Amino acid sequence: MVDRTAHKRETFVCNSCLNTFSSQRVLDSHIPNCLLHEPQQVVYPDPDDCKLKFSDHNKQHPLNFYLVSDFESFLTPVDDVLGPDAKTHIVDEHEVSGFCCYRVSSLPQYQTPPTVYSGLDVMSLFTSTSCRKARL
Repeated sequence: MVDRTAHKRETFVCNSCLNTFSSQRVLDSHIPNCLLHEPQQVVYPDPDDCKLKFSDHNKQHPLNFYLVSDFESFLTPVDDVLGPDAKTHIVDEHEVSGFCCYRVSSLPQYQTPPTVYSGLDVMSLFTSTSCRKARL
């Protein structure tokens, strides 16, 4: 499991600024200076004010066709050998295990059933088979 920090001992959190410290003594010396400032506070926006709204419906262009695709994958551990100065560490990698591709059309003669595949060589099969079936 990847931890939040490399520090393996107990951490002490300032309730005002939410910083963590390695010992109670360091936290106690931090608090008098920290209390000179306003405490950390999370303020969420009003849900009605932060909704994305589209109003220029006259600028829309209808689509006769579009493809809907979905991929399934699972995480596999990675044996990532990094140097001592590496800033990142890859833990897991997505391995694609299947897909579904479906052509949506307002024209009934061009509608096709969904193409579903699960197995080996998913990406090359997706680009060669699924999209070819979905093309006009």
